[in-house]
Amino acid sequence: MKKNVPFGKRKIIAFFFVSIIIFLFLFSAQTINVIKKAFSDFIVISLQDYQKQKIGDITFHFKKEDEKFIEEVSHITKEAMEKVNQNFEEQGSNTFHVVIYPNFMEMKKGLKLSSEGSTLGGYYGGNLFVLSPEQLKKKNSSLENIFLHEYTHLLVEKRTKGNHPVWFTEGIALYQEYIVTGYEWGKDAPYRKNPYCLDQLENEFYQLDTFEAYRSSFLRIRFLAERYGEKTLLKIMEQLGQGKDFQNALEMTLRKENNILENEFRLWYHDNFYGKL
Repeated sequence: MKKNVPFGKRKIIAFFFVSIIIFLFLFSAQTINVIKKAFSDFIVISLQDYQKQKIGDITFHFKKEDEKFIEEVSHITKEAMEKVNQNFEEQGSNTFHVVIYPNFMEMKKGLKLSSEGSTLGGYYGGNLFVLSPEQLKKKNSSLENIFLHEYTHLLVEKRTKGNHPVWFTEGIALYQEYIVTGYEWGKDAPYRKNPYCLDQLENEFYQLDTFEAYRSSFLRIRFLAERYGEKTLLKIMEQLGQGKDFQNALEMTLRKENNILENEFRLWYHDNFYGKL
């Protein structure tokens, strides 16, 4: 005999399923991406006493004292974009804003950064934020590397539709610096520790030692590129863009189980880096 579910219980069940749907919608990668974009654009439109100049696809925002650097900045960013776009096989154009902060305190205030650390540039919600070239020169830092790094984050987010672990986009960005400019993260520090395992990077990235977390990320991306080819990275991003998590995307792309790939990575690391300066 068919039993009827009481109306009150049907309401509770319906509410339960609607709540799950709303939760999944609110916290899906694409929705979070839209929210981040809105906040990023709000940061830009909230700038006070900044001039702006649109050159090509980029709108630069800067203080009066940094106006003299805009031609140089535009040239550097154009060249960096061309190189990264080529590596990503990127078609079409990307329109975004670049905010040039005159000093770290202004950047800290604008991006709500911690007083600790020494951030030189950042990517958030489709826009880039960098320190003034004058400040970067004082810190012996390259605008090309910083812009290239942050622009890579933009492309990774675009390709994956925001569905990527932090370590992956950081590793890709460091790898782009490496192949474009020759800068190698942590090259001068001895390799005395094993890289963090994948689960640590995916679940505890911000709780790990910053230097070792970034180096582990770079090495994992470098391994994939050198062992399986740089196009492998693009294929993984395509899988991520379809909603797969990283480990599934990796297995789908390389047709190997993760434990086998992990062993390959460990052997590659020990053969090429461990115990070396």
